[in-house]
Amino acid sequence: MPGTLGVDVLKDKVSSFVKENGLDGVLILHNEGFPVVSYSLFYIDEERISTLLTSLFSSLEVNDEEFVFIEFNSGRILVSTFSSDFKLVLLASKSIKLNRLIPLFKDLKLDLQQAIDS
Repeated sequence: MPGTLGVDVLKDKVSSFVKENGLDGVLILHNEGFPVVSYSLFYIDEERISTLLTSLFSSLEVNDEEFVFIEFNSGRILVSTFSSDFKLVLLASKSIKLNRLIPLFKDLKLDLQQAIDS
């Protein structure tokens, strides 16, 4: 992950993506369990989400092409590896169908990867 300028670019991309696609939020988490970039339309406990997902991923083997889908009462979470050191987390309400979330997730991941590589 690049320095501060890179993080600022990622924050801008994440916030725009959330707003444009009617999502609840997006986080980029370091594998060690701390949030690097996040944007949400409502309060989220980044530390708690990060800890829970880090715990979950420590027991799973998930490659860059796979993701974990979690559904709960008020929404959905999609998580995947994002480079060797990071996880990408997408938060969405149940009103957004899974067949729309998966392509959105892949588009965001590709867009963020291109931003990091440039």
